[in-house]
Amino acid sequence: MSSKRILTPAETAKLKTGRKVNVVVATFDGGMCLAVEGVPVALLSHYTGLGNQQCPGDTCLIVSGGDIASVRWMIHYMAAGESDVASKTKLDQMSIAQLCELEQQAKLMEYDSLVARLDIILRGRIHRAVGRLSQSDIKAVYKYVPDLVELVIRNAVDVLTKPWTMDYQACMELAHSHSDFGHMLDEAMNQRLAFLIERGQKYYAQKKAAKTEAAKRASSLVCYNCGGVGHIAKFCRSKAAKSSSKYNGQMKGHGHKEKKPRVVVVITNGEGIRTCDREVKKGEMTRTGLIV
Repeated sequence: MSSKRILTPAETAKLKTGRKVNVVVATFDGGMCLAVEGVPVALLSHYTGLGNQQCPGDTCLIVSGGDIASVRWMIHYMAAGESDVASKTKLDQMSIAQLCELEQQAKLMEYDSLVARLDIILRGRIHRAVGRLSQSDIKAVYKYVPDLVELVIRNAVDVLTKPWTMDYQACMELAHSHSDFGHMLDEAMNQRLAFLIERGQKYYAQKKAAKTEAAKRASSLVCYNCGGVGHIAKFCRSKAAKSSSKYNGQMKGHGHKEKKPRVVVVITNGEGIRTCDREVKKGEMTRTGLIV
């Protein structure tokens, strides 16, 4: 089985020594194809459960139902210390369909560490590919990695609930041609629509309750400018002046006193007094607010 730690270059080199076996792929029609010749037994036994079972006493490792290209890629991946740097096709360059097929081959060889890595990569790629999953990608997930079908269904539901911004043709075509996928998609869509309806009802109920509460609070407010109900003088839109008798009358009894102009008696010649620019007659008001 796979180790939980990363091997040093020396440890990886040691795995490449000792007895070697040929890795053979057994096809579904009963044929046998040589995938890789002369693979160290220690390397296969360290990384794969299948190598632990077959390699100790056999001269070859048989992968039933395997794919030659995928098996070869995994052997090179092991030999490089679980790195795809030297591989012609790197993991981040593979499509979702290729990753699904590779994970299925890793499961056949009981290559647990690679299966775990591919599962993480696929989950991230599917989650980010909303509206961009092709029909071949969806079929590959359904065929090779059934554990991720639920994630694909959620992706498809996100697409179908936003039809104006997403391309949902691939989902609909597969739903019509694949009855199981279509049934799962229908159930997921019903659940999503029920959730959206319930969320909308709660939202509008909260908005209505908040509006009712605001109206209730506003009904207790009295404007001292116009005498109206529902607002205060600061926000009053009435054209009535705040100095009106109605306003002044309402302000009485609230700690406000009506201001009266000061009267100053000035002794003059009876005709009035003269300021710097004009003459103020008796009974008139000066510029400073004094009544003569």
